[in-house]
Amino acid sequence: KFLGKTMKITGTDPTTPHTKFTAYVGDTYSMNIGDSVTVEGKTITLDNVGSTGSVRLTIDGTLYTVSDTETHDGVEITVDDYFYADALAERGATLIMGKQSSETYQDGDAYKKVDSICNDDPTDTDCWEWVVNGLNAALYAGDTGDDGDDTYPTLGIKSVFVINDDTDNPITAGGCYKFPNDYAEVCMDAVTVSDDNYETLTFKYQDGQTLGAATDQKTVYITSSVEDGLQVEADSLTSLTTDTRTNKIWLVWNQTGFAGNGGVSVWYRNSEGAKTFAGTIANGTSAQNNATARVYYGDTKSDNVEIDLDPIVASGAGYVNITLDILGKSSTDLGTGQDDIKMYWKVASEAFTNLGTTASTEEGDELQTKAGTTSWVNMGTKDEDHRSLYGIIIMNPNSHGSGDEAVFKVPNEQVFATVSVKGPDSTTTVAGTGIKKVVPVTNAVAKLDTEVSLPVGKHLVLVGGPAVNKLTAQALGLTYPTYGSSGLLPFAQGEGYVGLTDGVLETGKYAVVVAGWEAGDTRNACSVLQQFGTFATQLDGNMAVKVTSVSASGITPVTS
Repeated sequence: KFLGKTMKITGTDPTTPHTKFTAYVGDTYSMNIGDSVTVEGKTITLDNVGSTGSVRLTIDGTLYTVSDTETHDGVEITVDDYFYADALAERGATLIMGKQSSETYQDGDAYKKVDSICNDDPTDTDCWEWVVNGLNAALYAGDTGDDGDDTYPTLGIKSVFVINDDTDNPITAGGCYKFPNDYAEVCMDAVTVSDDNYETLTFKYQDGQTLGAATDQKTVYITSSVEDGLQVEADSLTSLTTDTRTNKIWLVWNQTGFAGNGGVSVWYRNSEGAKTFAGTIANGTSAQNNATARVYYGDTKSDNVEIDLDPIVASGAGYVNITLDILGKSSTDLGTGQDDIKMYWKVASEAFTNLGTTASTEEGDELQTKAGTTSWVNMGTKDEDHRSLYGIIIMNPNSHGSGDEAVFKVPNEQVFATVSVKGPDSTTTVAGTGIKKVVPVTNAVAKLDTEVSLPVGKHLVLVGGPAVNKLTAQALGLTYPTYGSSGLLPFAQGEGYVGLTDGVLETGKYAVVVAGWEAGDTRNACSVLQQFGTFATQLDGNMAVKVTSVSASGITPVTS
């Protein structure tokens, strides 16, 4: 099967690089005489199966005889397999039917050819392409991960849809992207930080401030929505003797500091609520990465989110780079210098004036995010929220930039997503195991024990006790026939029996024994097995059970 659907390859491309194959692509139907199915809106009934493999079908009331592959009433039909017996009721056939029963595909073709246009929609089968290569290769093991490598036979599909902004309807927590045929899905189950565990960190131009003896100061005002959510760093600020917690910081340009070269003076709100001088970050000619403050909120602390100041100002005019220097929970989670966020704050006439080049205007380069370890991406005109790799939410840069501010939501720890890959009919549980699926057998597969010659290369279900079924006797380690009066049976009068044997009849193959003391007991055991899903709790974990009735209370484990 491929993507959960039976696909029988009938031919491959003989020409290098062997990137083409032909296969049955219609749906597979295993039918007994009298069975009806609906295909492409047509009701198709199997009336008879000939000894040479031709089948007689009724399609919406019209009778047809089909051999090999034929098209009737818009349905292409291929006779894939058949079972002929003297008794009409025992005959059956496996038919491949659909708008097309077979198709030829090559590398890069749409998985299902609808209109050959990918609409960037995961549910559009034109957005999934075949990966076909090396179908003549003799090597059968290995995976290079290279679509174009023909060292090994490669047969798969890959997605070609692009989902990279909110207009593409990206999934959120709880959403999934499904493979064709609902074969598997990749789901973002949850994120590790809830919406109410974020600190709001704001950088805003603010004038008219009184700092010490100086009045009407023009500042960059940094605030945290969390009490003591910021820590001013003593290592970079000489007027501090120890790192100090606060939730408000003011930055003001000081042209007279450092022998007239200027610098950024840092003030903070102390525990009494007073504005207190912490020190000055010296002006420089290049980025200095002066660690001025750090965010302290939950497990986001220490060097996870560091606020660095880099003044580059000449004669009272220039820019001060304020960078959020981001470091992950560990270097393997997020390496240094890969997720930084940078703001440019303008200094003119020896004072801060605005964010970016022009006041009250959003500009692309006034706010940037790191792309890799060396390049930067302009974010200042983006008109939606963005999330960094650490999990920091950059709140609508466009609207905030026009007000000369930048606003961030900082999580209380690095944000991770819980992503699950689920297969067909999978069951997700917190603990324990789940049953995938019980698939009923609908075509004629039953044989008498005298018609079976071991080995058969298949798992077997053996119906009937060791007195009537020689394979059952062999599976139970008994001679044939063995009767109840021998005292050797694993069940007694009034009991049915369902037991699993592993490798007894054939190495690597299971055999399920379904038997009973009398015919009615065997029938009860069959009913329990048929309703496996209903009685899963009673059957799970047991190699054999006794059945006295078709009910949960009537099923008991065989302990010896």
